[in-house]
Amino acid sequence: VNRIQEITDRHGLKIIYDAAHTFGVQYQGTSLLNFGDISTLSFHATKLFHTIEGGALVANDEAVAHRIMYMRNFGHKGTEDFFGLGINGKNTEMNAAMGLCVLPYVPDLINKRRVICDRYRELLRDSGLVIPAPGEDTKYNYSYFPVLFNSEDQLLGTIKRLNENEIFPRRYFYPSLNHLPYVEYVPMPVAEDVARRVICLPLNPELPVEDVSKISEIICSGLR
Repeated sequence: VNRIQEITDRHGLKIIYDAAHTFGVQYQGTSLLNFGDISTLSFHATKLFHTIEGGALVANDEAVAHRIMYMRNFGHKGTEDFFGLGINGKNTEMNAAMGLCVLPYVPDLINKRRVICDRYRELLRDSGLVIPAPGEDTKYNYSYFPVLFNSEDQLLGTIKRLNENEIFPRRYFYPSLNHLPYVEYVPMPVAEDVARRVICLPLNPELPVEDVSKISEIICSGLR
């Protein structure tokens, strides 16, 4: 994030981060949401902290934050004035209630996920897979456990074996965004290569350790 900030400062740009999965993540002692100009959070039911549906925008400029606030409420500025165009982007009381119910459990959920990730890391240590690890200056929330295979064929073979055992990992970051049909294609060889070779392994706070061992064994058996 510091290098990205250097680039934007040099060229007078703004940064909008897709921070959908980063609730609770800290970098260099501060929330990851403090970097950039705007960060977008998802509160979908699959996220670490959720409100069933919904999300949030975090802005580091008060004027921008107020503009977003008006835009989510039809563009209203008070009862009889309008700031500009807007939508009905407010969460319901039910969503808020769910968030309040989940929030106290977030530290425990992170800890349970950490235990599972540590077990995956231990069992897959000699698999030959690339397993990203948070840096020492990062406090991770263990939302996902991605692994990078040596080739797409190796990845597809592993997915097939896991599916045969009723285990369904996700090609979460596939395809790379430059391949989406509604954007003009621009070659991005590094992103395309990684997107073809990465999957996220099953991970939830209640995943039994026995299942982690089974998943890891199926993966390793096909890589020997």
